Amino acid sequence: MESEEQSTHQRKRKEHDGVGFRRSAVSEIILVLEGVTDLLDSTITESLETFPTEEGEKKRSS
Repeated sequence: MESEEQSTHQRKRKEHDGVGFRRSAVSEIILVLEGVTDLLDSTITESLETFPTEEGEKKRSS
């Protein structure tokens, strides 16, 4: 009974530690960065369309 409980505890510890945890944390960070990148991209695009710059003129004409 005690060894079964220990193995369950060790398995749970492995699920929370190490590579599995790092992968999930990295994937969360990547999702956040993708969201920030999309937000910046849309903000820059709106700025280029709003302000009369060469890039904005090119964007509007195409």
